[in-house]
This record gives sequence, C-alpha cells and structure tokens, in this order.
Amino acid sequence: MMEESGNIDEIEDLDFWDGKPTGERWPPLGANDLDEEPTYLPMTSSELALFYEQVRNRVKEEFDGFYERCIAYLDLWENSFGNVKQLSWINLTKTNAVDWENAETSAEIINSSLDVPDMKINNDQLFDELVLAKEYLQSNWEQWKQEETTRDVIISSEEKCLRLFGHFKENHIETPNLIKIVEYTFCLPGTSPVERVFSLMNNAWTDDRGLMKESTVQGLMTCTINI
Repeated sequence: MMEESGNIDEIEDLDFWDGKPTGERWPPLGANDLDEEPTYLPMTSSELALFYEQVRNRVKEEFDGFYERCIAYLDLWENSFGNVKQLSWINLTKTNAVDWENAETSAEIINSSLDVPDMKINNDQLFDELVLAKEYLQSNWEQWKQEETTRDVIISSEEKCLRLFGHFKENHIETPNLIKIVEYTFCLPGTSPVERVFSLMNNAWTDDRGLMKESTVQGLMTCTINI
C-alpha cells in the first residue's frame, strides 16, 4: 500500500499504469497532437462509440420511414374519390353520357379496386347491356323532360336507374354487370344515396332503441327504402 505523503509534487510524478506507480510521466502533448484522432482510448470505448452510431442511424431510418409512410398515406387519401368524375355518367343527366368509353373506364376502376370475384365485371356482357340501356334512355328521355316540366320537379338519378332496371326486369333482361357499376357508384361515401341511408339509420337507431342488432337495423332500412 502506498504511504501517504503531503508533497503534491511527488504524487504528480507518479503514473498509475496497471495500478502500479512507475514514476514515469505521460509524454507532453504537442501542438499537432490535438488535431490527430486519439489512439489511446480503450477498445471498449471505441466499440461503444461505434454501437451508438449504429443505433443512431437505425433510429433515424425508422423515423424517416415512419414519416415517409405517413406522407404516402396522406397522398393516397387526399384524393380518395379521384375516380368519382369518371363514374358521374351514372347520374344519367345526359343521354350521350351513356357510352362504351365511360362504361369501360368504370369497369376498369371496379375490377382494379375490388378484389372480390363476384364483383368482377365482364366487358363483353357489359357492352350488350349498355346498348340496351342506351336504347331505353333515348326512347324515354323526351318523356322524362316533359314530366319534369309538367310536375316542376327534377327526376333524381336514383329514380331514373329504378325505371331503367325496372324496365329490364319486366322484360326479363339480365344486366348483372351494369347493376354492379350502379351499385358501386351509389355506395361511395359522401354520395346522396349513402347520406340518405345514414339519415334514416339515425332516425331509427335512437337512444331508446340503441340495443338493436345490425341485422335488425338492416331489416328496417330494407323495409323503409323499398316499401
């Protein structure tokens, strides 16, 4: 054990290398030594520095990836209804809007956005259905215009579609592909038919009847809308 000494100079002259005083000083630092990368750090310190650098890079990558995914999500949903304009011909505001180009575009949108086999549209069948629909609309368009003038009302898109498919049903004409396009369009959030259904649901699903099952509400909506 080292003897106590009151002389500070003697303690400064001691170098504790490997826990033993050698009496040798550290070599003095020169002017250029401060600019050079220190080589006297223990290996564990260098490894820790490398480890923290790797952790920092990994955390940065995760944060960058998070923000990139957020931006991609916002870019996707800020225009979530970008295809609505290409489906606007379903409103039947013009007879010339019902053409093959619009119908084919609508079929492509539905087939690419819905991975449901039952909702896939057959273009060959759709073409034949569209020809029949166009013939019906052209033969009844002037009558509808006269009816709107006489009654001072505007026949809604839903009513026009009901008359169109009612005609097909009466004449036993199958139009499964055209119906899919109309159903898809009218089920888009924010459209008038959807908002009307939500309004009817709010009226039926009151606080007093808040325990109704979804199947019960569905039955009420079916009766309210169709009967």
